[in-house]
Amino acid sequence: MLYAGPDPKDVEPSARCGVICSRKFDKRAVRRNRARRLLHEAFRLTERELTPCRIIFIPRRAILNMKMQDVAHQLERLFRKAGLLQTSPK
Repeated sequence: MLYAGPDPKDVEPSARCGVICSRKFDKRAVRRNRARRLLHEAFRLTERELTPCRIIFIPRRAILNMKMQDVAHQLERLFRKAGLLQTSPK
């Protein structure tokens, strides 16, 4: 996570994310796109529980060997550690 903070431009506050995945991550676009999709989907699943903020993700290569549920669990753990979750864990 590179940046997480309130978004002053949002009229209706919500959590938003972006993913930066360059060719340095992997030369194959298929793998870079899979990493982006995994992060976006995992974020979408936890989006309602987050405080309004903007988050930029920079994936590591280990994400290529992970399932979507594992990525979602890791994101939830990171959000809890950063204090971005509004509700208690289920």
